[in-house]
Amino acid sequence: MFARERKGTGAPSVGPEPRPGMSAELLTVDQLAGMLQLSRRTLYRLSDSGAMPHGLRIGGSRRWRRTEIEDWLSCGCPRVDGKGGRNA
Repeated sequence: MFARERKGTGAPSVGPEPRPGMSAELLTVDQLAGMLQLSRRTLYRLSDSGAMPHGLRIGGSRRWRRTEIEDWLSCGCPRVDGKGGRNA
């Protein structure tokens, strides 16, 4: 449902209703950098080079699926571009 009433105002809210836990499903660059203990620059460099999941583009921002990152970590952080070799 896209139009819903804002609590206590009677005014309609714009946008889809968030699913429960939605904010925990997508990570911002700052959240992911903190989780991996990397700088934002290193995170973007690894992502752009294919050494880690690229993430999703949402407007001018990039987000990563928490489950995709957790799966990538549990597999030992393999390159996602299939080029092999060491992770940079």
